[in-house]
Amino acid sequence: MIKTQNLFHFVRYALISAIALGVDVGLLVLCHDIFGMHYLAAATIGFSIGVIVNYTLGILWVFKESRFQSRGVEFIATAGVAAVGLAINDGVMWLLVEHLAIFYLAAKIIAASAVFFWNFFIRQNYIHAPSHTNLEPNA
Repeated sequence: MIKTQNLFHFVRYALISAIALGVDVGLLVLCHDIFGMHYLAAATIGFSIGVIVNYTLGILWVFKESRFQSRGVEFIATAGVAAVGLAINDGVMWLLVEHLAIFYLAAKIIAASAVFFWNFFIRQNYIHAPSHTNLEPNA
């Protein structure tokens, strides 16, 4: 059974992720279609800015708790999760575009769906889960 708190976080996370995805896709299109960048370079730029939007909105509206005492350490942990997400994003896009001849924006939506679930699961269960044990190393 899904806890009400988890469902609440999931719905809010889905909303902020939609906003971040809008930024991500907007920059992807701008960089690729307007500035002529390779779609994977453009996807990486869009994804990176989208991560910043997602993180900022996430700590303001979704995830109030953290296992880390420092927001800086929390951001580094989140950046690590995002780096895996970027690898998933670009890997899925490359596979779909180059090997299955899927249009890059359709590939982006499929890749973003996979990354959404990866990011939510890790952030919900590891970075922002309440814990009696602080994961931050002692200074």
